[in-house]
Amino acid sequence: MNKLTKIIIVAFVLSICIHFGMYMIINKSIHQNILKMNTSNKKTDNNKKGLVNIQYVKIKSVKKVEPNIQTTKKLIKKVQAKKTVKKKTNKIKTLKKNIRKINLPTIEKKPIDLKKFFTIQKQERDNTEIIEKEQKKALNRQDEIKEIQQLPALTQSYIKLYGEQYFEYSETQRRYLKQNLNKIGKITQRYLEYPQVSIRTKQQGTNVVEFYFHPNGDITELKLNNSSYYTALDENTIDTIKIAYQNYPKPLEKVKIIIFVKYLLY
Repeated sequence: MNKLTKIIIVAFVLSICIHFGMYMIINKSIHQNILKMNTSNKKTDNNKKGLVNIQYVKIKSVKKVEPNIQTTKKLIKKVQAKKTVKKKTNKIKTLKKNIRKINLPTIEKKPIDLKKFFTIQKQERDNTEIIEKEQKKALNRQDEIKEIQQLPALTQSYIKLYGEQYFEYSETQRRYLKQNLNKIGKITQRYLEYPQVSIRTKQQGTNVVEFYFHPNGDITELKLNNSSYYTALDENTIDTIKIAYQNYPKPLEKVKIIIFVKYLLY
């Protein structure tokens, strides 16, 4: 080895040793200074300067606070309300998701046919009116039948000849028949004379006659409904009415008169 290399190696080693020594001295001095420092708010002994004395800390006694029942109930209610709100929101979210998944069929909006609507309403009104009228007729008919049942037997027998046609007449016509059929029958019997031929041949029977009686006292369309099977008796009834009608009580309206005439031999 050259002299230069030897000198360089020796110098390098010496520099390392010097640096290491300086490091150790500086480290010791720093450590000692840290130990000698006074800490804040801490008491130090006179004999041992720089050392920290550790004191025991007294913990203050904390008063026990009893829980308030009302406050706890309120807190429990708030927690329960929050839970219910969360559940409802979750349900609503799931429902919305399901609704989005479902494909609803599209409904075509058709214009409303107003003509059909109004015609149906008119038909319904007409039907209700018809039903109400029929109910009123039925009630009136029952009352009328009760009233007829209280009339004399001869009048009831004359009204039976009309049948269902009787209830088609107006109130004034029905009132006239109830009040005057009995009188018309008696007046006819008063003018009635038994034919001599029928007496000799012992003819007996009943015939039914009808005619229209007018307010002025005239009669029209006089005819027989049912025959007695004897021409003499039938002709005698028509001839008798042609004389007796002049004494019949006059009606306020044109009315149909139906009566029967009996022929009996004693």
